[in-house]
Amino acid sequence: LASEFSLTPEERQILVIALAASVDLAYEKIYAYVNDDVGKKRPTVGLVLEILADTPEQAVAFRPLLFEDSSLVRHHLISVSEDGSSFLSHYVDISGHVAERLLGYQGIDPLLDGFVRPAAPCDQIPEMAGQLGCALRAGTPTRINLAGRWKAEKRALALAACHEAGLQLCCVDAPALRDAANSRELLGVLDREGRLMGSALLFENWDSVSEDKAFLANPAARRLLAEFPLPILFDTPSDVTPLGTEIDLTVAVPLPGLSQRVKLWNAQEDVAASTGYEPDHLSLLRLGSEQIAAAARMARSLAR
Repeated sequence: LASEFSLTPEERQILVIALAASVDLAYEKIYAYVNDDVGKKRPTVGLVLEILADTPEQAVAFRPLLFEDSSLVRHHLISVSEDGSSFLSHYVDISGHVAERLLGYQGIDPLLDGFVRPAAPCDQIPEMAGQLGCALRAGTPTRINLAGRWKAEKRALALAACHEAGLQLCCVDAPALRDAANSRELLGVLDREGRLMGSALLFENWDSVSEDKAFLANPAARRLLAEFPLPILFDTPSDVTPLGTEIDLTVAVPLPGLSQRVKLWNAQEDVAASTGYEPDHLSLLRLGSEQIAAAARMARSLAR
């Protein structure tokens, strides 16, 4: 964790102080004792500074480590919560999910449920996956526009390329993330989780938010788009769609080829009986994998 977020020795020490009560509840009694208040069972800013600093001058110098724009707070590793009193009496808490990760849990933060999901495994290996994966492994490009209407094919290309580059892939519902009441917090958590998982991000339906100036002006959104150290891919319908960020590469993702469409139709059981047509004939329709699956479902319903 310290390596991923380039934490200083003092920042690492703050994490340990905040983590202690998640390891052993006896620390709640210790913190209450040293806070001289049986109700204060968590470390306060004042206590953290007292532990870190040898002199009052050092304590003043270390205060910014706990400010809102500090690395620890900005990346949602800790929170500094107000108790209605002075800054020194504010509580310093580790994020519950970060504590669980440090203790061995590997899942994604539940805060992102409904907004972010790991990309599902896919049988398709698009032709461009090897080339794009090699480029990602080399560290460039890092911001990629996947243009076109074939969403499942874009997802398959992004997943295969990331696999080639040794990365995971998370799919982000861009409009839902923008519209969430706690959008700013979620963007920060997404940044943290992507780094911890070693995951590239695929913003789906990005064209729905790319012209939303208020969302793109959000400091958390600007920071994520500019500073996230792993690849970010954008799902847009066109290579001329305004993106709201600098793009290194645009890839036009094509309709699956004829042979691939035959395979997709063959994978739909009893489709010939439902439609009266063989997969070889159906494959002449210019449909992507999601459209083929939807058409097959409709055919079965109509046949019944």
